[in-house]
Amino acid sequence: MRRVILVGVALAACTTAGAASARPEEPVAFSATQIVRMPEGELERSQLYVSNGRRRMETRMFWVSRLPGQEVHVAVSLRLQGLYRKTLLDSEDRTAMDVDDPWTMPWPDCVRWLVVRGESPCIGRPELACERLGTERVDGHSTQRWRVVPTDPQRQWAAVTVWVAPALGGFILRTEEPTGLRTELTDIHLGPQPESLFQIPAGYQRVSGSPPEASGPPR
Repeated sequence: MRRVILVGVALAACTTAGAASARPEEPVAFSATQIVRMPEGELERSQLYVSNGRRRMETRMFWVSRLPGQEVHVAVSLRLQGLYRKTLLDSEDRTAMDVDDPWTMPWPDCVRWLVVRGESPCIGRPELACERLGTERVDGHSTQRWRVVPTDPQRQWAAVTVWVAPALGGFILRTEEPTGLRTELTDIHLGPQPESLFQIPAGYQRVSGSPPEASGPPR
C-alpha cells in the first residue's frame, strides 16, 4: 500500500469532562478545498467533506516522487468512528484499513466545541498556552485568530497560529507555522453531503495491520 501523508495541527487530546461539557447542539455539513503550501510552492491539495461529525479527505500529494507521466496519487481517508480512528482507502488494492490516528484534522472535536461555546481551546490542557489575537474573515467566514504555543520550552518550535470559524462548528480555516507551512480551506460550500462519501465502497476488503508510513511534507 502506498505511503499516506498526514498533515495537520498536532494538538493534545482533550479531557473527558471538557469534551462532554463543550459538545455543540447543531451538526455541521460542508465541503471545501484544502491547500497546503510552503513559501516555495504548493505541496498538497485536498477535497474535504464534512457531515454530522464524519469527514472524508481526498488528498492530491504533489510532492511525492513519481515517474514522468504518472498521475498524482490521491489518498482517501474517512473519519467515521470518533476522534482518533480513521479508515484509509486504497483504490488499487481495493482495501479499507482502520488505523489509530492521534493526529486529528484539524484538531480534536472537543477543542472545536470549546471555541463554539466562546471559550479558550486550551481549557484543561496545561501543556498548551492559547492567546486570542482578534477576528478576521477567511473565505468569507468570520474566524477567531488564536496563537497556540506548547508550554514546554523544548517544544515551542511547534507553535501555530490558527483561524477558527465558530459558525462552522469550530473548524480551522487557516493555519500558519513558523516554518512557513500554511494550510487553508477555500471554496467552502455549506449544505448536506452525499451519504455515499462516508461509506466504504462496495467490493473493498477490510484489512488489519500497521498503517502506512506517515510523515509531514519536507520542510
